[in-house]
Amino acid sequence: METALWKIIWTQKIVHIVLFAALIVAIAVVFLFRDRLSKRPLVFKVIRYGILVVSFFYAGLYLKAQPTTTNIAIAISAAKDGNFPMELFLMEPFIFLSFAFIAISAVIWGRGAYCGWLCPYGAMLELLNSIAGKIKSPWINLRVPQGAHRVLLKLKYIALAAIVGLAWYNFMLSEFLTEVEPFKTFVLKLNRQWYFVAYFIVLTLLSVVVYRAFCRFLCPLGAAISIPSILKNFLPMSTLKRRALCASCKVCAKSCNSAAISTTGDINYAECMQCLDCQMIYHDTHRCTGLLGKNK
Repeated sequence: METALWKIIWTQKIVHIVLFAALIVAIAVVFLFRDRLSKRPLVFKVIRYGILVVSFFYAGLYLKAQPTTTNIAIAISAAKDGNFPMELFLMEPFIFLSFAFIAISAVIWGRGAYCGWLCPYGAMLELLNSIAGKIKSPWINLRVPQGAHRVLLKLKYIALAAIVGLAWYNFMLSEFLTEVEPFKTFVLKLNRQWYFVAYFIVLTLLSVVVYRAFCRFLCPLGAAISIPSILKNFLPMSTLKRRALCASCKVCAKSCNSAAISTTGDINYAECMQCLDCQMIYHDTHRCTGLLGKNK
């Protein structure tokens, strides 16, 4: 019997598959112990930025482990014909493992477990934002007015709906729309037509001026991953710690680059990148209003 092609590919790439799986496990371990780690900010930041560097350089640039909505469009288009291409997905082991992690983590921890930690393009933006944050410029990490913010948040869902809807009727047109994601240009290391490269550069720079603007407002894959967070009341989602005072104290909300914390102190897990800054504040006796009150 002839060995399936996907099995041959997995055998050939077994070392990198194990290493990539270890990266996923490392992220899962961080989330399992995030409360303890957030009590030790320095240790946490070393781990976080270490994982982001690996996600960007190794997973992204080397392994090209960057899922896209093209993968979703392929599945939908094939489902229309009653034929799910499982073997096709298995031939891309790193994409397959990424989606497996997304499927599990999005239900347990929300969008941020993938978007804030494993997504290669997201990791690159996180690192760029961290570096840019050292520059004292009014043009770095600009805040979007609340009204505009609420409108912009809907764009990624519109993009997702368009891609998913068209995938059912016209895969090629759906594939064209997936170019809203700069991921192909990213994994091809800018080796594409000039207009794709220009779009990538503009979008990336914009996502430094406005913290992760693409991820927050335009990413259709992020929209898809956000769906379990929208339905969190019906799912066993592990939420972040909050205090009664969070409704009146705005310390965490002001420090949240994603603007995922509302005026009532509630966290919108569909937008939370799980940077855990708010959890470090939660345990900080010098910054958390709730702890300051206890220490008086």
